[in-house]
Amino acid sequence: GTGVFVNGLGMGGGDISGVAINGLGAGFDDLHGLSIAGLGVGVENVSGIAIAGLGVGAENIDGLCLAGLGVGAEDVRGVCVAGLGVGMADASGIVVGGLGVGGYRLEGIFAGLLGVGAKELAGLAVAAGVGADEVRGLALSVAYARTRDAEGLVTGAYNRAGQTRGLMIGVFNRAESLHGVQIGVLNYAGNNPSGLKWLPGINVHF
Repeated sequence: GTGVFVNGLGMGGGDISGVAINGLGAGFDDLHGLSIAGLGVGVENVSGIAIAGLGVGAENIDGLCLAGLGVGAEDVRGVCVAGLGVGMADASGIVVGGLGVGGYRLEGIFAGLLGVGAKELAGLAVAAGVGADEVRGLALSVAYARTRDAEGLVTGAYNRAGQTRGLMIGVFNRAESLHGVQIGVLNYAGNNPSGLKWLPGINVHF
């Protein structure tokens, strides 16, 4: 539909290219306009704006989603902000979860109060803890960062990585194979010669 729709309970079906305001929930195939619901919004494809008091669920998001609790999507190419968390398979946008963000392949900017977790992470991640099999970019954690393969900058009180190409900054840094620089109170580089594996202050291997 095209136009302005206001409903005390909910509405659903078809495509929306206008404005839909519902007291409880809304469900559509494609959203090209604005949907506001007191509880939740469920959409196949979002290329507009979806706002819900509790949650937003979508197959593909190319627009903006705001939810008081959570957002769940298969593919995000836009901006998602949720009070608690955001979960998705693939993303290449900006995602902010009040507590955390989780996904399989994340490329963009991701932030969560507690954690950001992914299989593949490319871009910028900011959280108390960051965990990913592969990191390409900046993993900025306060407490803990864990990765199997890192290329870029990793920070945190405790950083643990398999292979690292780049810079690690923390209180304790551990890399099984270091190709770069570690800066911290205590640093471990597993591929350094004996006697140079554990070093305070700074450790280097190129």
